[in-house]
Amino acid sequence: MFENNIKQVNKILIKTMAICSMAFVALFAISIFKILNFGLILQIFFVLGFLFTLSPILLNKLNVSDAFLKYYMTFILIFLISFMGSQNKIGIYITYSLAVLASCLYFDKKFTLIVGLVSYFSMMLGLWFNTASRMEVEYYGWSHEQTFLAYAIGFTIEFAVMLTFAFQLVKRTSFFLESQNENLMKLRTEELKHKLILDSSKDVIFEYNVNDGHYSANRSLFFKDGDEQKTVEIEDLR
Repeated sequence: MFENNIKQVNKILIKTMAICSMAFVALFAISIFKILNFGLILQIFFVLGFLFTLSPILLNKLNVSDAFLKYYMTFILIFLISFMGSQNKIGIYITYSLAVLASCLYFDKKFTLIVGLVSYFSMMLGLWFNTASRMEVEYYGWSHEQTFLAYAIGFTIEFAVMLTFAFQLVKRTSFFLESQNENLMKLRTEELKHKLILDSSKDVIFEYNVNDGHYSANRSLFFKDGDEQKTVEIEDLR
């Protein structure tokens, strides 16, 4: 039931990544024209980021499967965030929740859990590199391992809470949508049964429409054998 939703969410992420590609172009230009000095490594990253964020458009044009696009774009997002987080002095770890939040749009519990675990290990990798030059190491004399462990405990607790809420959100939303879909299928089944009864009956059956106050009949009162059966609308008889 969520196939159409996957396609729609993919389109949203494709457009979002296309906007991000323009941001990478702007950052690269800022660095090239010496407005800000990002360094060679970040310049290479901007170029790769531009190519990665534009690639979903090409893949979509090539009609790759929606399931592949779903994983591809989400893991690109994780990779980009992981690289930025691994750069010293950045360390904005709340950004690691972005891929998890994006995965919630698919209403897929398993997918959200997978994205959450990959995002967590990417965050730990970025944290390892980031803590190498923290002030605890440079000024307080802590070892790199001690500093990493101290930060890792706090970030793990925060990430676990965030992932739990995201998983429960997807779980409850999926349950609600599945219930709605089940009720809709039951309603359609009843409508088809009702239509079958009307079409097969030789009697004239009247229905009253509450919304517009009109009556309708399954066939004309002057129906003759061989005539086309049509629903007849009758003016309000009240």
